[in-house]
Amino acid sequence: MSIFDQTIKRRCTNSVKWDAMEKVYGLNDASDILPMWVADMDFAAPTAVSKALQQHAEHTIFGYSYMSEEAIQSIVDWQNTRHNWHIEKEAILFCMN
Repeated sequence: MSIFDQTIKRRCTNSVKWDAMEKVYGLNDASDILPMWVADMDFAAPTAVSKALQQHAEHTIFGYSYMSEEAIQSIVDWQNTRHNWHIEKEAILFCMN
């Protein structure tokens, strides 16, 4: 079973997609509306992503980070592989505000 085969109920979880429709649209009841107004996901993150976040959280120090050469290269490689878009590393800017 893949993550896309699981139904995850997100109502009453402070989900903007599911729990803010009445406020966004000024309705009293939006329970019969299929919310497609926000790019929110209704499936669990892949296990590898959850594990990586947990490992990072275990460090317990959450200071500011810089954009590593490996991270920049991964962006260049991703764009090249997925979109056949060749970009220079110098064209990638890291904004901290």
